[in-house]
Amino acid sequence: MKSKTVLCDINIILDVLLKREPYFDKSFQVLNLINKWKIKGYISWISIDTIAYILKRNGKDIWQVKWIIEKLLQIFYVAEINKWVLLQAVQSDFQDIEDAIQYYSALHSFCDILITRNIKDFISFWDVFIISPENFIQ
Repeated sequence: MKSKTVLCDINIILDVLLKREPYFDKSFQVLNLINKWKIKGYISWISIDTIAYILKRNGKDIWQVKWIIEKLLQIFYVAEINKWVLLQAVQSDFQDIEDAIQYYSALHSFCDILITRNIKDFISFWDVFIISPENFIQ
């Protein structure tokens, strides 16, 4: 059986980095599976930029932010984003362009699953399964 390939939405990563309750535990379990190579994990490069901004806004200095980003890049692959991904995102019926970019970058990176806490914000297609961290861990 083929191992699962997942894209983690930014909220999953921020739950762990910012220790956001009550979400930390399940999100940490997802990242731990990726870190232990039990599943192949992707992150969108737009998430990297936003994570850096949010970490700085939450009091991290530039060296802490760079260290965290480097660690993320050691455990995650970076999902495909190109002109075609962006065109599909802006031409889609998604109400949030960032969510659309996450979805289409997962699709173009051949991810089976997109893990997010904002399931309601994603349009349901058959190409990439959208699931919460809680349901994924179960």
